[in-house]
Amino acid sequence: MRLAAAGSTILAAATQYARAADAAILDSLPRTKRRAFLNTLTKLAKASEEAAAKLERENKRDAKRAKRQREKKKAQKTRRKRNAAREHSS
Repeated sequence: MRLAAAGSTILAAATQYARAADAAILDSLPRTKRRAFLNTLTKLAKASEEAAAKLERENKRDAKRAKRQREKKKAQKTRRKRNAAREHSS
């Protein structure tokens, strides 16, 4: 992926602010709670990624199923037309 110059500038600024926010949040926690907090965030991020991957797989499966159904209906329509044409010509 490539970003335009303006996009790169915006990304750099956003990254800087995100890092500052991260530091402020961690600094507000007692040292004894930071590790547990980061572990919880890591677990949440992993669960979110897994859920997104599962949803993507389900969406792909559903799209394939819908495509097969459309193709099946199209084939049925073609067969009906062909059969009707044969009956009409006989």
